[in-house]
Amino acid sequence: MIELDLQGDYVMDFLCRRHDGLHYQEVKNTSVNNDLFIPSDLEEFISTNSPHAWKRLLKKYPTSKDLLNALMEELKKRLMEATNVAIFLSKNRNITFNGESIRLFNVSGTELSEDEEFEKNIFSAVEEVPYIFKHNSETQFSIRPDISFFVNGFYFGYAELKSNFNNQNARDNGRKKVVYDYLGALRAYAVLAAGNDE
Repeated sequence: MIELDLQGDYVMDFLCRRHDGLHYQEVKNTSVNNDLFIPSDLEEFISTNSPHAWKRLLKKYPTSKDLLNALMEELKKRLMEATNVAIFLSKNRNITFNGESIRLFNVSGTELSEDEEFEKNIFSAVEEVPYIFKHNSETQFSIRPDISFFVNGFYFGYAELKSNFNNQNARDNGRKKVVYDYLGALRAYAVLAAGNDE
């Protein structure tokens, strides 16, 4: 069995399509922007979970696309200051944006609603999302993980799939691939960072 069959026919099927699976939304990789947001998921989550704030924010921008772009720019800045997305969302379930409090994430196990609010989160899985890091319009580093995971439009993490039918295993082909990607990114960033205050 080739890796793409495993990915599409089994893993994505379990994540997104089966009635006894995880019920993630299956999203096409063309729906993910260059900053690794799924704008439609972000808009759907915020407009559903902070509807009054969303309506007031819409009045401040010419179009919903302009509002979404401004919001993603602000979120990108805040994420750059965070350790990772999980910590960011746990500390910033609500944020203030242009004077409005908007919800970014619903937690599970609350006293009043147990998991009812948590189930309003939007979990998405996307195959083959390319991540390309450019500096001065030149590609410095790129990867294309097998499956990327998003929560409420935020990139959350990725998985590299390997098939033992092809004599692949997690140690040699999976973990090493993730480590290789990580080291490749660090090298690219380190070269740019040397003597570069930006």
